Amino acid sequence: MQDSTFEMEETSPPSKRCRDQALDYLAATPSYEEFLDRYLLPLKPCLIAMPELSLWGASQRWLKQTDDGPSPDIDGLERAFRDSQVDVAFCEETDEYGGQRRDRMLFSEFATIWRENPNAKLYLKDFHFCIAGQSAAHQTPEIFADDWLNSYSISKSRGADDFRFVYLGQDGSNTNFHRDVYGSHSWSCSLAGTKRWRFLAPEFMHLVRDETTGDMPAGLFLPGIESQYPRITNARERVLTIWQYPGEAVFVPSGWLHEVKNFGETLSVNHNWANTACLHRMAGALQDEVRLGQSALDGFNLGSPEEVAILVQDLTVRNFGWGWKEFFEMIKWRYTSRDRGRNAIPRVPIKQEVAWEEAPDDLRPSPKVEGQIVSQVIQDWLGSNDSKYLPQAKAVAEDVLKHVQGVD
Repeated sequence: MQDSTFEMEETSPPSKRCRDQALDYLAATPSYEEFLDRYLLPLKPCLIAMPELSLWGASQRWLKQTDDGPSPDIDGLERAFRDSQVDVAFCEETDEYGGQRRDRMLFSEFATIWRENPNAKLYLKDFHFCIAGQSAAHQTPEIFADDWLNSYSISKSRGADDFRFVYLGQDGSNTNFHRDVYGSHSWSCSLAGTKRWRFLAPEFMHLVRDETTGDMPAGLFLPGIESQYPRITNARERVLTIWQYPGEAVFVPSGWLHEVKNFGETLSVNHNWANTACLHRMAGALQDEVRLGQSALDGFNLGSPEEVAILVQDLTVRNFGWGWKEFFEMIKWRYTSRDRGRNAIPRVPIKQEVAWEEAPDDLRPSPKVEGQIVSQVIQDWLGSNDSKYLPQAKAVAEDVLKHVQGVD
């Protein structure tokens, strides 16, 4: 456990040589078998040295070397993305809902503000750089290649949507405390700057979450939040802190809560991703959201149980991004695409620079392990009330079971 007083007082990163990491630090990229057994299946976060990141096109074209190490080359980035629309957080300003103010603008406009006001704490987030035509700027590390979420999303959207992002932040910018989209995994490869990560394990979510609204604090150590989150002190005692430097990757397993602060100008490439290992937690995150929707509609006479279930699913899709049908469609896509191989042609027309390559079998758990986990997740849901009133989702779930049985 980390000392909460120290957490509140940090203003600069420690020396890379002297840092005391709270998570496993791997001095080299592990084999897939080691990563699978020690981190992916147990859902254990880790920090990995990846010197090969310096060979990425992004490192060659989007960085400049300074006395303090690599730094984002805003001119090179502007040449690549000048006319792209980007979402920019103004980290010291809040919106009407209490979150960070965000504006949508051209990258060239963002670059102008970056140059003119280096202390603005701007943070360009969730930029779909592959869709913008720059997929070749990176290579997904092999240990992260088994990704059902991007495979499904890219195919479903015909290359118009994915979960592959560039993050570009000024000194002092940050990402608020959160759990990743859909309860997915994420990985983050740092190319420039230093990041401080604060983690809280999933089993401690009850210490920081309002059970009525589902809200969580924007930051674990913000002053004055004790009255709204009376158990926050207990949560702070369980925080794990790590420091990430250029050439390192962080693996954030499904369900782990975290917040990030940037020290110096930072550039990273991140993916949200999903596979066998996180299906239970993704299903749990979706069920949590369904319960919130049910609570919001409780007390209203909205029709039959079937009609209410459909309304709850519609509300869940709007608020959370997907519902049970889409969740099971992702799993089904995994099984129907299983035999296409790494170099197979996608079944829908997608630009080559956007298309997702399937992981080969030696970068996945065994079919037996996959089948056991998938079967359990689906059977648990088929035994729930939701399955009685959502025939479309149920049909997809039952179809997946047939594929699993075919694999076994």
